Amino acid sequence: RYLGVVPRVAEVDDVLYIFSGMKSPFCLGNATDQRELTALWGQAYVHGLMYGEAFERGVSFK
Repeated sequence: RYLGVVPRVAEVDDVLYIFSGMKSPFCLGNATDQRELTALWGQAYVHGLMYGEAFERGVSFK
């Protein structure tokens, strides 16, 4: 488990995505109640997964 900070608009079941080459994960969520669109809420801070550490540790998310 990891401790982190996400944008205020983030909700339960939103996801963190690490784009190749980026230094921090991004929070993605659903833009509508119908769950049809995905929105990029913004950058997140996750202790232990910054600056490529997730790739070095082989972390996978489900």
